[in-house]
Amino acid sequence: MPVFCLADLDESLQKAGSRLVVRRGRPEQELPELVRAVGADEVHFSRDLTPFARQRGRSVAEALAPTGARLVAHPGLTVVEDATALRTKSGDKPYAVFTPFYRAWQQASRRAPLPTAGELPPCPDEAKSAPLPDLAELGLTQEVTKPQRGGETAGLERMQWFLDGPVRRYARTHDTLDVDGTSKLSAYLHFGCVSPRALEAALPGGEGPDAFRRQLCWRDFYHHVHYHHPENARVEHQARYRRGRPG
Repeated sequence: MPVFCLADLDESLQKAGSRLVVRRGRPEQELPELVRAVGADEVHFSRDLTPFARQRGRSVAEALAPTGARLVAHPGLTVVEDATALRTKSGDKPYAVFTPFYRAWQQASRRAPLPTAGELPPCPDEAKSAPLPDLAELGLTQEVTKPQRGGETAGLERMQWFLDGPVRRYARTHDTLDVDGTSKLSAYLHFGCVSPRALEAALPGGEGPDAFRRQLCWRDFYHHVHYHHPENARVEHQARYRRGRPG
């Protein structure tokens, strides 16, 4: 799916008057080179929360410092503005249990979804781009007979299909194997093809949409816990399930 996502993004950017720039190499090496080539004074990105992403961000920030370019982080990974900032009623601890997190999450502030830009400035000629890789170059093979089509275009089509009907039955059908009753949007959310905030904002009222909204909260809860407990990437969250492994 990632390769198709990039191809779809490039097509959308070209329709708006720009293009995708593909660079191959470590981000802390490629981004400063690109910044110098185009004379950029800001680098905008969607804030990620995993230990790997945070380390990558620190490396990029350090590498960009000599260029004078300013790093600008934007929300987008989670539904709420900052899922990591939610705290227990005492105000000093992150959540470890979902239900109280869900109650706080429902009351948390939301940003307004922004429309897609219809026109963009052209990409500078100095921004040299490598061709899109294929699966073989990434060391991957297609193992699924009928894979989901990647990209924002396919993601929004699936999202609209889900909102037009199945979401209203979601509370009853999401565990029913003989019914196509789930959104199948997980991969599109993971690769940034569909905005979790825009998805939540588009949900109608009712039992089914409320049940699905709760699933979006589970996704935010995962990021909340992983951010505050990065060791969870390798060990179980609850110590009683670690079978003697260190925490």
